[in-house]
Amino acid sequence: MTSRGELPYSFDPLKDAHAYFLGLLATDGTIYESSRNRGRVSFELKASDAPVLRSLAEIVPYRSHFRYRCRDTNFARVYESAILTFHDLRFRRELSALGYVSGKKSQTTTVPRCEYDEIGFWRGVVDGDGSLGITGIDRPFVSLVTASQQLRDAYVEFVTRVAGTRPDPKRNARDRVFNIVVFDEPAQVLARRLYAEASIAIPRKAYAARVVQSWERPNNRKRVDFERRRWTPEEDRRVLESLPQALVAAELGRTVNSISIRRWRLRGADVEDTERLLSS
Repeated sequence: MTSRGELPYSFDPLKDAHAYFLGLLATDGTIYESSRNRGRVSFELKASDAPVLRSLAEIVPYRSHFRYRCRDTNFARVYESAILTFHDLRFRRELSALGYVSGKKSQTTTVPRCEYDEIGFWRGVVDGDGSLGITGIDRPFVSLVTASQQLRDAYVEFVTRVAGTRPDPKRNARDRVFNIVVFDEPAQVLARRLYAEASIAIPRKAYAARVVQSWERPNNRKRVDFERRRWTPEEDRRVLESLPQALVAAELGRTVNSISIRRWRLRGADVEDTERLLSS
């Protein structure tokens, strides 16, 4: 980890709000570079989230420009957004020293190359590409979607330390992204750590975090404290064979329902991945 003294910061990643900036930049921000050292750091959020961009403009010690714009999208006929930009070359050089590069970053984004406030940083990441709330079957959750293996691994380690549960997400077959979800009491712990004493956050995400924290487990729903049994490659190969589900369940010591669900999930995976599993 790089020490603070080796980098020419004009803002401080060890502060909650500045680390939040870096987390939101890793998800919802973009760095552009062009000829003759021209370029910009840009954020674009829905218009209702404009207050957090105005706060960022006050936090970062560089001149910024704020504006609104309206356009048609695939999801809305008239979509109004808020845009915050920084054009200072010195700022882009500082961000480059921290590992933030220009252009597309979805596959490569990771944590800063320096000491940073992890609570602020991960709150910025969740504000950008995460969601919080209560599911339709009354389960609180905190989720994060990312295409970056590095960000996935770092977030899993953070969640494990903070919430006491270790997610183990794989890339999904359709989008090749990780959907990292934490439910129930661990989700409450995570939401509390990220948002309870936040110096800055998107208001609707902060409200959702309070909803998650206020959830109470129903009396008729027992808490499961044991470690979930993982599926092994050998078990997956057996599940995919054309055998009666009851036979496979008895052989593997699992329920018929679990065999049915696992078979459905495996057959819905990428064809090449399934063929590789069967041939290995």
